[in-house]
Amino acid sequence: MKFLAKTLLINFILVGFLYANSPLLTFKGMYNKYIFRPTRVAISKTGRIAIADYHRKQIYIFNQNNQIFSNISLPKPPLSLSFVGNDEIIAGIQGDIIRFSHDGVIVDYFSLHNSQLDFPVDIAVSNEGLIYVVEKKLSCVKVFNSNGDIQFSFGSYGIQNGELITPIGIALDLKSKEILVADAGNSRVQIFSMQGEFLRSFGEHISQVDTIWKRVGTFAHMQGIAVDASHRIYVTDSGLNHVQIFDSYGNHLGFLGNENHIIDLFRVPMGITITDDGNLFISSMGSSEVKQYKIQDITSIEHSSSDLPMEFSLEQNYPNPFNPTTQIKYAIPSEGFVNLKIYDIIGRVVRTLVYQNQKVGNYTVNWDGRDDDGEVVASGIYFYNLQVADRISKTNKMVFLK
Repeated sequence: MKFLAKTLLINFILVGFLYANSPLLTFKGMYNKYIFRPTRVAISKTGRIAIADYHRKQIYIFNQNNQIFSNISLPKPPLSLSFVGNDEIIAGIQGDIIRFSHDGVIVDYFSLHNSQLDFPVDIAVSNEGLIYVVEKKLSCVKVFNSNGDIQFSFGSYGIQNGELITPIGIALDLKSKEILVADAGNSRVQIFSMQGEFLRSFGEHISQVDTIWKRVGTFAHMQGIAVDASHRIYVTDSGLNHVQIFDSYGNHLGFLGNENHIIDLFRVPMGITITDDGNLFISSMGSSEVKQYKIQDITSIEHSSSDLPMEFSLEQNYPNPFNPTTQIKYAIPSEGFVNLKIYDIIGRVVRTLVYQNQKVGNYTVNWDGRDDDGEVVASGIYFYNLQVADRISKTNKMVFLK
């Protein structure tokens, strides 16, 4: 049994290596005690895990050790939930959003603030406390302050850029100051500024659910969306029973949901969220569980044990010039601390891509043209420097064109 578990885990990890820029995802475990038909999942800054149980009209609160220590009963099935403030919870139900204290006591109703809500299916909260609510039936996103007062809204019913049809999920890329909306009716991801201005979109509808799960950029029934610290976008699809991964411009990076791997199998994936330290949680409604993964880093390993590099190398990035993304490949012949940084033409650090200890191997890292604050850099010449164990160093030049 132990051998089988290890084999399954190795096969799962190898799935991440099929795509050059795919994040390395390691399965950590699952939450399934007491859960029945979970839809949404949220993580607090202190590590609490809230899971919405739609059919039982409950919200279960777990600690990081998979132990339940609280549950909240709701008058209607929970459509969405999020943490806000000091472990307080806000839960969307049909017609309202309810705010609870950390121990489950009702604090407020948004409807008491003259806020009109119909079907709030997903919620995201900014560092400033603004609450972004996806209204599925109204085909818009409403933005509230921490007291539940409406600030503004954006989106309307339609198929044009900036218009939405039955939107289902929302995520905030706070570094790049962008809002990501899973526009389910149009089978696409739309990206807006924090003020609700349309920026770009990607995706395509697949009308028939077939057995070929590696249909990149196509969606059957989108359900949730999340973004990690490297601006990669994760979209759950309950129709195709998988999660697709993209870079911030919609370039496909990989999948979760391979039917050939038991650990990497979903049955109606719904909610998805990512913590600041790279823990990924996905609720699987059909199998009544929430799976947890660890996003290790932004590099991928391309070697087998019989093909280890014998010497240090730093290849020219490709493509070059580039827009919006480029790949940087390097090889290290011995284990050591690796530091890979991007510099502008006057020598200022623009982005730190790798800053960690790495084993012998060939590596590929992707740069999306953004700095460490998530801002897109200006067109021009940039330099990337690779330093290993403070002994080996090499620098190459590249050109970014907008």
